[in-house]
Amino acid sequence: MTKISVKLTGRLVIEPDDGMFHAYSPDFPGLHTSGGTKEEAEENGRDAMVALVKSFLKHKEALPSTLEVVA
Repeated sequence: MTKISVKLTGRLVIEPDDGMFHAYSPDFPGLHTSGGTKEEAEENGRDAMVALVKSFLKHKEALPSTLEVVA
């Protein structure tokens, strides 16, 4: 088996929400997370995106077409 590394970029939107920050991704409908700070919401959103990509690959599901491969 050959392993390769690929970098993907996806959109993550962070908005203030009642004293916290809400993060969601237009590329992954259903991905919603939050954090006490903008940075925490971004980190949580990034972690959720990575987990979703791993799940898509594990289950041999197509990745969202809006993700971009970074060379």
